[in-house]
Amino acid sequence: MGLAIITLSTMIYLIEVKNYKGFPTRFFEVFGKNALFIFSLSAFLPKTAGLFTSDKGVNFWNFLYKKFTVIFREIRSSVPWPMR
Repeated sequence: MGLAIITLSTMIYLIEVKNYKGFPTRFFEVFGKNALFIFSLSAFLPKTAGLFTSDKGVNFWNFLYKKFTVIFREIRSSVPWPMR
């Protein structure tokens, strides 16, 4: 669900706020208004990205998970204890 929200919010920002018109936004302007399409895309992309693996056997989603957990762990460790 997170991927769908990020995609939707980015497209809303580009199309509605910045008034960007072009091929990439046209695709989302037509199909992105349908919530079912975004929901199915959020299920399809992780499964498709999971098919591609590196030589070490790490797929795209595992790579992103490892990178983002390190970043968020560093951010959280820099926050004082009462604010956690």
